[in-house]
Amino acid sequence: MDYDYDVVIIGAGPGGSTLASYLAQANYRTAILEKAEFPRFKIGESLLPYSREPLEEIGFWPKLNNDQYITKFGAKFLTQNEGECFRVNFSEGLTDDHPHAYEVQREKFDTQLLDHAVSSGASLFQPEDVTAVDFADDYVTTQTNSRTLTSRFIVDASGRSGMMAQKHQTRHTDTSLSHTAIFSHFNQVARDDGELSGDIIVSVLEGISWSWVIPFRDGSSSAGVVVQSSEYRDFKSNPEQLFWNKISCCKDLQKIMSRAKQIRDFEVVSNYSYNCDSFSGKRWISIGDALGFIDPVFSSGVHLAICSAKFASGHLMKCLEKNTNLESNNTTADYEHTIRKGMTRFRWAINLFYSNEFEKQMKRILKRENSRKSFTSLLAGDIWNDDNLLFRLNSI
Repeated sequence: MDYDYDVVIIGAGPGGSTLASYLAQANYRTAILEKAEFPRFKIGESLLPYSREPLEEIGFWPKLNNDQYITKFGAKFLTQNEGECFRVNFSEGLTDDHPHAYEVQREKFDTQLLDHAVSSGASLFQPEDVTAVDFADDYVTTQTNSRTLTSRFIVDASGRSGMMAQKHQTRHTDTSLSHTAIFSHFNQVARDDGELSGDIIVSVLEGISWSWVIPFRDGSSSAGVVVQSSEYRDFKSNPEQLFWNKISCCKDLQKIMSRAKQIRDFEVVSNYSYNCDSFSGKRWISIGDALGFIDPVFSSGVHLAICSAKFASGHLMKCLEKNTNLESNNTTADYEHTIRKGMTRFRWAINLFYSNEFEKQMKRILKRENSRKSFTSLLAGDIWNDDNLLFRLNSI
């Protein structure tokens, strides 16, 4: 049978575009189906240093490293005690070769990454709404609102839509992380000078809640608060009031936001943490948010999307080369083991953050050189390093 494409990718976010670049650059016929018009607003604006490898491998890193985006050298954690903070410097991890990342406005970043995939040779159909996916033993048929495509494999990079998870009914909401995020963009948010100006600022707030402030090159900033969904229900008609109530919980954060001017409407996302029973099958594989989402506190979303795209590309190309399916030679088991390991390690750090002893544990971790370096590397996205002391001590 003459297939239209080797691989069809549903979704043109960071995971889908990264995967498309890998495949197209290896001369595999690749199509991307994206239902939204770009550019479009998204959160998840703080990249991690260890996303560098896959972005370098597809040739995209130089487009980041050219003064379009503010450089992020570390992360600062504010507490409710005025004047107290903890800072993580990425150059002080287990190695010093991943010293920075970038803070990115996703409208620009996602569009550039998609353009890179197209310039690498991927075909783009946009806007294109996928209406059905049907599997045969040797191929997949994808139906959209305007065309029918056949391919040897299909990739679910549809984000929270999770087309394959919905089709196979494998998604489960993570009730232990039942949170709601309220966020917007602002001008005139105070920031530090020099290298500290690009830090993401995370504030620990009362009531198992927290906030983020992410600075951008153009002087604007993303700011949001995350609360338990049960607390949000009392403010459902006025999320803006809850946002500013939470900002006032931390004196240092209040100072940072004291002159802030809102430049876009507030948005709300609730109950966003979920996981899936399976990440792949014979002719399909999921990447990024389509396979699960933990919590945004350590900026893991885009990192896991980009890295899962890298891992998926290797498995897909091996199957394409050998004309086998993804269930051959434990391919699906290997992929799922790798992804779950990374997610479990991020989840360990997230559980630590939401514990009542986060500040106490941070002081203990940062005081000891080995644990400080290990924690710094974890926050930088080095989550598949089995030599990390914290992973070994906690058997994760």
